[in-house]
Amino acid sequence: MGVNRRVIISDAARRLLSQQRGVISRAQAVEAGLSDKALSILVRDERWTRTQNGIYMRGASVPTFDQRLWIGHLLAGDPSAIGGSACLFAQGIGREPSEVDVWVPPDPWRSLPQPFRVVRDGRRRLAHARGTLPLIRLEDALLDGARHHSLEAFVGNVTDAVRLGRTTPKRIETVLRHRDRQRDKTELLEVLADLQGIESNLEFIFRRDVERAHGLPKGLRQVKRGRSRFDILYEPYGVIAEVDGERGHVDGRLRDFRRDNSHAAHLLTTFRYGSYDIRTVPCQLAGQLGNSLQLRGWNDVIKPCPSCTS
Repeated sequence: MGVNRRVIISDAARRLLSQQRGVISRAQAVEAGLSDKALSILVRDERWTRTQNGIYMRGASVPTFDQRLWIGHLLAGDPSAIGGSACLFAQGIGREPSEVDVWVPPDPWRSLPQPFRVVRDGRRRLAHARGTLPLIRLEDALLDGARHHSLEAFVGNVTDAVRLGRTTPKRIETVLRHRDRQRDKTELLEVLADLQGIESNLEFIFRRDVERAHGLPKGLRQVKRGRSRFDILYEPYGVIAEVDGERGHVDGRLRDFRRDNSHAAHLLTTFRYGSYDIRTVPCQLAGQLGNSLQLRGWNDVIKPCPSCTS
């Protein structure tokens, strides 16, 4: 009768598992001192799971998102890198995708099983890939996403990335200017110019559909004055615009009231605009804001946009 021996995992294999979110390839495991028989025992004892095509995972659970990225990279081998929406989500941007883009060299290449999609690199994405788990450059992933998603989705991803300190509109613009082929390149350059200082998708829509579309002056963004902070300040005219994505709870509304009262005490007029109005009646908001600016010394005129009805 044979002895059922427990497999001892080497320190080298443990280090790899730690670095790779609990995922390891057969080749790595063998190099770290584990035989095929040892791997079979680990799977039999449910200490490890064989996922697919020679990739193993510690434990017997369903792979997490991070583990799926490692599985894709190890299946593709070096050099390869994670791109697309998976690259963004790995850095806290956007939504978790159902498919993972894996960039590989441009030579003839085999396919990968679902949920992985092979992207052959004819655009030097791999040259800029970085990280223990290689990710393509964030700016490239953002611009690649602009090819497949709406402008609003692109802006949302960019503002998230900027708010998290991952990049800046200027860095994205620099990468974009070096691209020979990019859908809507001119429009994207204009958008990136507008995004300086903007922290949310809604603030961008306000800039595009309220200010710029109607010829209003561009207010200063994210301004701090003492203990106060303003979304948008039209400083020469003493006018503030606050852009609120959602109506807050009671405590939040009370803070808004107190801030607005404090502004009024300093002869500052505050307009507070919500998501619904910014998206549906920007022309009315432009008229209201523009009239207030004119009363306080703005000498230009409010320009009608193509969709103006008032």
